[in-house]
Amino acid sequence: MKRIILMFLALASGASGGDANILRLSLRGNRTVWCHPDSVRIHVWMKNVSADPISIVLPQDGSGQKFRYPHAFVIVLDSAGEILKDSRPCCKTVDPLTSDGFRRILPGESVPLFPDGFAIGPFLKGLAGDFSLVFVYSTQASREAEWFGLYTDEYWKNRNRNSFWKSRKKEIAKVQKLLQKVPRITLVSDTLHIRVGKASGITREMAMEIARSVCAEQGWEWEGVHAEELTAEWRITTGFGRLGCNAFIRIEKTSGRVLDSHLTGP
Repeated sequence: MKRIILMFLALASGASGGDANILRLSLRGNRTVWCHPDSVRIHVWMKNVSADPISIVLPQDGSGQKFRYPHAFVIVLDSAGEILKDSRPCCKTVDPLTSDGFRRILPGESVPLFPDGFAIGPFLKGLAGDFSLVFVYSTQASREAEWFGLYTDEYWKNRNRNSFWKSRKKEIAKVQKLLQKVPRITLVSDTLHIRVGKASGITREMAMEIARSVCAEQGWEWEGVHAEELTAEWRITTGFGRLGCNAFIRIEKTSGRVLDSHLTGP
């Protein structure tokens, strides 16, 4: 599959893969079998497999929809090999690229491209079955403007006449220097195969809302929230990773009934 996708991308963009041997993409899930389409959350790691430090641009607002570089998007295929479309509404107005969007990866180091992972539910749209996922990351922009969003060459050439871009002149100059250090490559991850159960019962989002209501009613803090999916229930914990003042809420999957809720002190 990886070879087919690389060929497809090359034909579609007219670009080569660059020196793709310096970085490696890995697509992971904390499981391969999921009980509900809305609960599927995937993580992408990038590893520097070269002998030198490498600068990359982290996925930005619009990268997943290929509105701007880097392109950083997932391809989801069903068991018949059909590509599933992302059902989320698209907004082509994206935030500017800043120096905070860059990351220097040391030799042998792996970094997460999405620290909190990203949801696959909008692709599955309630579908159950077996799915194959790959992730694509590309920095092969043909024009500087493509790093900043859907701006024309003419608009970008005249940016210093615009008050917004004038105010960002120093930041843009810094970003331009950083971009010169970023290798122009296209990477495709390994393939992740997952199995997803039918959409039924309480989703993660619904469980979170139920738990939020419990905390509001009890006057408990709603921060540092972690949701764990078990076979028959959701377990919601606040202040996750902190010892003390944690709310524990258990919610039955089939009904949404709160099985237990308590706060640990102090």
